[in-house]
Amino acid sequence: VARTRSRPLPSGAVSLRAAWAWLLALCLVGLVVLVQLPLLAAGVAMLSLALVAAYPFKELIMKFVAFERALQGTGASRRLRITGKTPGIVYGGEGQPLMIELDHNALWHALKKEAFHATVLEMEYVGQTSPVLLRDVQYHPYKQQVLHIDFQRVDAKTKLTMKVPLHYSGEEESPAVKAENCLVNHVLTELTVSCFPADIPEFIAIDLSGLKKGSSLHVKDITLPKGVKF
Repeated sequence: VARTRSRPLPSGAVSLRAAWAWLLALCLVGLVVLVQLPLLAAGVAMLSLALVAAYPFKELIMKFVAFERALQGTGASRRLRITGKTPGIVYGGEGQPLMIELDHNALWHALKKEAFHATVLEMEYVGQTSPVLLRDVQYHPYKQQVLHIDFQRVDAKTKLTMKVPLHYSGEEESPAVKAENCLVNHVLTELTVSCFPADIPEFIAIDLSGLKKGSSLHVKDITLPKGVKF
């Protein structure tokens, strides 16, 4: 008596068939990605252009959230700092001085940004927003801690006097450095200017590429942005 049965494939043949199946699947996935990628890239590009058109980079405003501060005094401020908050005040304009408190960690990181010191900020307080300007910051003598912070309300029709940082560039290409091996000394790091809130520059750019040995660049030689005066 005899019977027949299928002969099993060698293990190597099974592995090869599985490998081809995986390769075919990867090729199909890759084809789908290649077809969808241009559409996805086009969508991202259109969204980016829409965002830039709606919110130009030069008009972006830094925002922060302030909370009502009920208790005042040295003891109350000390207890507030222990809980990770920073006391502050908002003054100026037509309103009364406003006692506020801010999250210390968020404030600490914001203060590291140059724009926080030299641009109009948007303060959110009890559901409403108002433009303010940083006026003063008190730091702990040796701890990484902000003790107190002052803001001033901003009126679009009133000129402000404030300090604006200076950004130097081009000194490495100047004849004084490139040909004479001189050292350029930056005497000033900021300037006090007067302008309307809408004209406040984040910084003033100074080109030093024309400096020669023994020469100096004076404040009167600096070209200010439109609407800004010393």
